[in-house]
Amino acid sequence: MCSGSYDYNKLPAPYPPLNDTEIDAFCRGENAVQEAAHDWLFANGGMDGQACWTYVNNFPVAGDTPAQCASKLISINTMNASTAVGFAMDRTGGNIDDDKAPVAIASFLLTRKDSWFFGVKQGVNTVNATVAALLLSDFGPPKGVMTQNGNVFTRVYESATVTLDCSTLAASFAQA
Repeated sequence: MCSGSYDYNKLPAPYPPLNDTEIDAFCRGENAVQEAAHDWLFANGGMDGQACWTYVNNFPVAGDTPAQCASKLISINTMNASTAVGFAMDRTGGNIDDDKAPVAIASFLLTRKDSWFFGVKQGVNTVNATVAALLLSDFGPPKGVMTQNGNVFTRVYESATVTLDCSTLAASFAQA
């Protein structure tokens, strides 16, 4: 209602249409509640992901040259350390299929910060088994930051080493 993205006069029952004065009062109340929730979250060490995420959707993809792939990883990795990075194919978590998943997930694991989000397409009731296996893998916490050796990027986790070779666009998740 407060976003103005729909016609409040066409709300289905049991929601009666509100007049402008009632809408203004509702929006002021909603804003006050949201502000109080943010204040409480931040005071207690939390964060509002939607307000804090910087969404990354320009990670390496098929067709990138090795230099483009490397440049993308370095750019993501050098984002402000206090920035919470969310990975998605688009702002709403576009489709990550079998062909894209290993590189996208490796890029994410190579560059992720302390606060993170990885989104897949919303509204899909199933995820391909290959993609699900990668998404559900628990490699533990990272043991360090991403390293680069030529066009090969690596990051060691507690129970796996994640590698992305930008020359071949091959991702690997070697269990320790």
